[in-house]
This record gives sequence, structure tokens and C-alpha cells, in this order.
Amino acid sequence: MAFLRNRHDYLIITSNYIMNDITVIFNNYLEHYGSVDIAESEFKKMLHEDPELHAMYKDWCETVGSSEKCGFADYAEEYMRSQDDVWQSLADYDDDRD
Repeated sequence: MAFLRNRHDYLIITSNYIMNDITVIFNNYLEHYGSVDIAESEFKKMLHEDPELHAMYKDWCETVGSSEKCGFADYAEEYMRSQDDVWQSLADYDDDRD
């Protein structure tokens, strides 16, 4: 998936993938920037530019019980933990094969 460079890219990706889950957008930012702080900053810039994205984010935060201030960071923490678990599982598998 291409990175979201601007609102136009966001709309193309939204229409192509029928995005009902904002976590796809979170993942895109996290994977592109590789830093939670930078990804969060860039995501929040996009929130200010795109009222539809902001509405999706607000709904998501309410659904998961997170504040708008901390929602992205909360998700990113869980996402990074799950990525670490995947790598640990692969390492354990390699150890078992030896």
C-alpha cells in the first residue's frame, strides 16, 4: 500500500480498499515513519486537515475507550507489542529447529 502523502492519496486508498477501520491508517503511518512520535505527529496534522478523518478517529476513540489525545499512542503501543511478539515467535521457532 502506498503511503498517504496528502488528502488525495487518502481518498484514493479509502475508495480502493473501502476502509472501515482507521487502524489501517495508523499502521500505514507507523510503518512509514518507524517512530511512534513522528507518526503520531504526522497523523495529528492530517486530522486537522481532514474533518472526515477526524470524525473517524473520534468514533474509533469512543469505541475503544481512549481519549483523542492518547488514542494513536495507545494503539501504537499495542501495535509495537504485537510486532515484537511476532518476531519473538519467529526467533523461538528458529531456536526449536536447532
